[in-house]
Amino acid sequence: MKFTLLLGAVAALASRVTAFNGEMNASGYYSNGQDIYLTDYTTGESYSGTLPGGFNACVNTKCPI
Repeated sequence: MKFTLLLGAVAALASRVTAFNGEMNASGYYSNGQDIYLTDYTTGESYSGTLPGGFNACVNTKCPI
């Protein structure tokens, strides 16, 4: 799943609940960026996607998502 689709899924989830009850994890850096993983403890659903350039690409500019 592309990261933009992941954000859409998170936005849909956020519209149904007032707070996110879960965790976010990120892989180590690799040539394409980082893999991002979300786990929702309330529903048990897991989401994943790739953040191009990783979180370091967002330090001076907004992430291109």
